[in-house]
Amino acid sequence: MAAFSDWTLAELKGFRKELGKAIATGYFRVRYADRDVQYRSLEEMRRTAALLDEQIAALEGTRRVRRVRVTSQKGFAP
Repeated sequence: MAAFSDWTLAELKGFRKELGKAIATGYFRVRYADRDVQYRSLEEMRRTAALLDEQIAALEGTRRVRRVRVTSQKGFAP
């Protein structure tokens, strides 16, 4: 997250929005303000999006909600 430490909340949100558009359209290049970033893979873009989401949540004072679903069965299912 050090890469985003000097960004303002508005910059983070704006870049996250552009990153989301790029992910949806399949482009690996994101341009926002004076920044131009070329990604190597979709996975790298998704990791960056998750980092941005965490940074935005921290600055807004909200927490990201995580859900865990647990299911079980008695015995073995063939």
